[in-house]
Amino acid sequence: MATCNLEPTAEAQYYIVYTRRSRTVNGQTIAGDWNNGTRVNTTHYGFVAERGIRYDFRIVAGNKGGVSLPSETHCAYLAPKPKGSVLIVNNFTRLAAPTFFADSIYAGIIPQSYAVQDGKDISFLGEQYDYLRTSEWQSDDNCGWGASYADQQFTLTAGNTHDYPIMHGKVLSELGYSYCSCSSAMILDSASLRKYTIVDVICGKEKENVFAEALRKALLDYTHNGGSLLLSGMYIGSEAVALQDTAFIHQVLRYSYRGDHASRKGTLLLNRSGWPMQIVRLISQPNADIICCENPQGLMPTYGASSIGTYTDSGMYAGIAYNGAYKMVALPFIMESAEDFPALFRNCIYYLSK
Repeated sequence: MATCNLEPTAEAQYYIVYTRRSRTVNGQTIAGDWNNGTRVNTTHYGFVAERGIRYDFRIVAGNKGGVSLPSETHCAYLAPKPKGSVLIVNNFTRLAAPTFFADSIYAGIIPQSYAVQDGKDISFLGEQYDYLRTSEWQSDDNCGWGASYADQQFTLTAGNTHDYPIMHGKVLSELGYSYCSCSSAMILDSASLRKYTIVDVICGKEKENVFAEALRKALLDYTHNGGSLLLSGMYIGSEAVALQDTAFIHQVLRYSYRGDHASRKGTLLLNRSGWPMQIVRLISQPNADIICCENPQGLMPTYGASSIGTYTDSGMYAGIAYNGAYKMVALPFIMESAEDFPALFRNCIYYLSK
């Protein structure tokens, strides 16, 4: 693959670090506002963190031409009496158009193939229903080829909001864990993971780059040294096949790919392998609040792992867990799309910390 150099006038001359502070008092979250930012002239920024305060961070880069778009949001927290420490790895940076097809007769957007927008979007009106190229416009209510339902025309659609570590961090703080988050691109060596009790990898709708080589090496070393791993994302099954590294997928992540479109309803029952009885409902349609999980996948356990539950409509396995030389939970759907995300995430942490 060819590489290109950064255009000279795009070089950052300084950075602005924006910080937000939140705390929980008597079970209620008191959230602060983003501050006005701190200008930093190097690529490092340090401060003294106060225990019991949740910190969120965004960064922009600047030069004489102005400032960049903000970075993804990261977070950190020091528990007053920590039960352990968790590294939240944001491995979901993808933005994408919906998947389309075209032949000489039909063309259009594949059903349930939604775009991954940057933040929230206003352009999605509804799913296409007329795919016939020869369909002619009759009126604005019968507009022919390319026509779509209008059920979403007054609704914002949530895409990749780049702030999923905050959802995880809030629950971790309530459970008494210290945590920090980072981008998966920053995991350059395996030693940086070993000091954490649990590593939580958020893959969301990341595709084609879910298991980068540096991340695979780090997770291999981390699990080899007895760490506890949580992995979730809508494509962790199919991308495992595309990776063709069966040793890593089967022997480290302890699963194999069963198939996609594992559930139309998006409802799963978790009640196996010591998992508490739990019904999980995934948000499967575009909406204004959270990215949807329209295509959960199915996995099969390998090398001593076991299923923790099934999708209620298809019966396919909805999650894999392993409890041996290390602990691991793999969920082949967007965990953040669960209607009761906190309950699902808490049970994952309980399992991994037993």
